[in-house]
Amino acid sequence: MFLTLWNFIRGYVIIDIKGFSSARFLNLAVHKNIYIWNIHPSKNAIRANVSLKAFRMLKPCAKKTNCRIKIVEKRGVPFWLFKHKKRKAFVLGILIFIFAIYTMSSFIWLIEIEGNNRIDTEKIMKFCEERNLKIGSSKLSIDTKALEKEFKNSFTDISWISINIKGTKAVIRLTETLPPITVSEDKTPCNIVASADGIITEISTKKGTPLVKAKDVVSKGDVLVSGELTIKEDETGVIKEYTHAQADIKAKLWHKLEVSVPLMYTEKKYTDNIKKDYSFIVSGKNINIIKPKIKFKNFDKFVSRKQLSAGENYALPIIIATDIYKEYEYVEKKRTIEEAKKEAEKLINDKILETFSIDTDIIDKTIEFKEDKKSLKATAIITVVQNIGLYEPLN
Repeated sequence: MFLTLWNFIRGYVIIDIKGFSSARFLNLAVHKNIYIWNIHPSKNAIRANVSLKAFRMLKPCAKKTNCRIKIVEKRGVPFWLFKHKKRKAFVLGILIFIFAIYTMSSFIWLIEIEGNNRIDTEKIMKFCEERNLKIGSSKLSIDTKALEKEFKNSFTDISWISINIKGTKAVIRLTETLPPITVSEDKTPCNIVASADGIITEISTKKGTPLVKAKDVVSKGDVLVSGELTIKEDETGVIKEYTHAQADIKAKLWHKLEVSVPLMYTEKKYTDNIKKDYSFIVSGKNINIIKPKIKFKNFDKFVSRKQLSAGENYALPIIIATDIYKEYEYVEKKRTIEEAKKEAEKLINDKILETFSIDTDIIDKTIEFKEDKKSLKATAIITVVQNIGLYEPLN
């Protein structure tokens, strides 16, 4: 992108190369370090782009290879200035604009951060600002290597970081360290009791004395694994120890979920009335020329922000802000029984996701519907297999 802009500023011509030795002509030009780009066939010639300086250097190559060079088109600032040389004010304005664009390209107008999951983005941005890497900073004032070292010394959660400045954009890529795994063993003596009524499906005891087995029916509060251990029992007496019971215990349980769906409901419907508010954000300051009056009683606001750029890596400090206000009205509607049943099933599925953890196995679901004049009630019986163990301290 920058090379294309530079060629346009200094001016270039599009030429046609004709002759039987056109390939030899190109090889000779390359040998003389003459830069030629966008080479492609065009009818009975080869078309290419060359700068004004390079065009003058091509004449000896054409003479040596008996090729003819014809200028097809002239492009760039020098030709444009010559064409508009009488319109001095207009030309001066364009030159000032080009100079402004060139000057702005010496600063950073966009910062992107990639790879941070645990480290807060605002924390990284604040760290950068304290070291002069911020919006509007001069690119020449930033030592990326030194900043990378400071990041590693200050953030223990960063294992690798790379800071690259491309055009007017600074890209910070980092890799976080793996979170430390802390294993804390609770030694408080306790039992494992049932958290609900159910049927034991499997039990695997790590510590303690198991008091139930698979297929046993248990009630809420029953002791499943005891923290009391019998170490020795003989004629002299019984020696016992108390431990923090540990076990994986799963049981089949039944849960009841209820939802109610009204048959009459209101729905939001957008009208054709729309208002748009355009503004510019320049270096963080909002410039709003004409702000529309919003007289809608009910409306939604949709926000759009687009940063201007002169290419992928050349962001400009100008953001076009568009705020769209859409009016809506409430429309009363009535559900059919089938629609109400579908909505009830959706609500029950949402409740299932909220109620049960990811390690719960749902093995069956039955739903009964009951209709009245105003609503449809749904009662779901959910059969699951889940962890039933609950720690209870020993007295």
